[in-house]
Amino acid sequence: MRFPRHITTDAIAHQFRNGLKGNKRYPMVLMLEPLYTCNLACLGCALERHTGKLEDRMSLEECLRAVEESGAPIGSICGGEPTIYPELKELLEGIIERKRHIYLCTNALLLDKNLFGKVAPHKRLTINVHLDGMQKTHDLVCDRAGVFDKASTVIPGSQWRDPAHVAEWAQEQESTGPVVVYCVYGHEVGRATALRLRAAGVDARFLHGGIDGWERAGRPLGPKS
Repeated sequence: MRFPRHITTDAIAHQFRNGLKGNKRYPMVLMLEPLYTCNLACLGCALERHTGKLEDRMSLEECLRAVEESGAPIGSICGGEPTIYPELKELLEGIIERKRHIYLCTNALLLDKNLFGKVAPHKRLTINVHLDGMQKTHDLVCDRAGVFDKASTVIPGSQWRDPAHVAEWAQEQESTGPVVVYCVYGHEVGRATALRLRAAGVDARFLHGGIDGWERAGRPLGPKS
């Protein structure tokens, strides 16, 4: 299962209700782009996606009306960079009040200033951080140095390793104690990597719930080293 269980079950319930009504076509995800203003100019981004004027943004009322009219159980908020949207707090709270799930797609540069401490954590709010690769690649695509370091956090004491090359770095692991592997949600990637490590002789386990579950439990995060 790629997504948290409560999102998956709500999506299935939405499909079931529409099936009972005889609806063959209905929206599942609302792609909401309240503004085309951005604090980056990524190389692969269309020009109009980051050059819009803030005063040309959708109003809060227009955004919430779109949420209601679509009927979709999930809203993906992008743009532009949504954390620049002045009414972001009211928008997120309004969508949650309407019992919809939110994927906030962001480059993470303004999370600490415009989101953290202003919008309360909620199970219906998921933050999707835009990463195009490791540091060199990501900063190249974003056309700005330091973006990768700003966007990424880890469980303190952990090290990032590429799961596609587990056979190569498995030989570097110490044999004196267990190794705990985690991915985002603790599903396919974490489990598969742990199994491959065990096959290589490493005492490996995976973290149930991944870093998402870790953060939701209120446990600490640290900067990526």
